[in-house]
Amino acid sequence: MKTTKLMVIAGLSVSLMGLSNLSSTTASAASVKTIQKVQTKAVLQKVSTHYNSKAKSLHISGLATQGNKVVVKYGTKKLATTNINAKHEFDTKVKFTGYKTISLYAVNKANKRVTPIVKLTANRYAAPTPTVEKSHRTSKAINYDLTTAKNKGTLVFYYQGKKFYSQKVKSTKTRISFTQDQLKGKKGNFTVRYFQTSKKASPAVKAPIVKVGSVTQIFY
Repeated sequence: MKTTKLMVIAGLSVSLMGLSNLSSTTASAASVKTIQKVQTKAVLQKVSTHYNSKAKSLHISGLATQGNKVVVKYGTKKLATTNINAKHEFDTKVKFTGYKTISLYAVNKANKRVTPIVKLTANRYAAPTPTVEKSHRTSKAINYDLTTAKNKGTLVFYYQGKKFYSQKVKSTKTRISFTQDQLKGKKGNFTVRYFQTSKKASPAVKAPIVKVGSVTQIFY
C-alpha cells in the first residue's frame, strides 16, 4: 500500500509539472503574437516637410510600415502618388497654392488604403501668420507693432505687390517704422508676410497706411 501511494504522488507531481510547462509555453506564444501585431501595425511614421521657396514646392518624406505606394492629397485634390521602397521609405515633391490641409496615406497593390490618414495642416508646412497689432502715424513717421508666434524669421512688407522692406525678428514682438520720405506717395495698405527657413511663407496680412495723427489698434 505504501508503494502504491508513493507512485500516485509521483504521478501527480509529473502531471503538475507538465501543466506548468504547458502554461508557460502558452503564455510565451501569446506574448510572441502580441509583439508581432505591434510590429506589423500599418502606419506612416517620421513624416517630415521641407519647403523650397525657389522651386515653390514642398518635399514630403517618411516611413510606411505597410503598403506599396503613398497617396498625397491637397484638400480633395490628388497631388501625387509615390512608391515605397524596400526600406519602407517614401518621398515626393508637390506644388500647390494656398494653405489647405495635406493628407497622406499608404495603399496596397489594389489601391486600397492600408494606413490611417496623416494630416498636415498649414501650421506644419508654413510660417505662422503675423499680426499687426497697432499702426500709429506722427508727423515724422509711421510705427507698426507686430507679433509673431515664433521669434526666428523675417517680416517682409510689400507695397502694390513689390517688396518694400524686410526685417529679421529677434522677439515675438517687433516694431517697424517708416519715415515720411519712405511713405511719400503711398496710401492704402502694406501687405506683410512672415518667412522662416524650410517653411512656406505665411498668408499675407494688411498693415494700413493711416493718416498723420491716426491710430489703428486691434483689440482681443
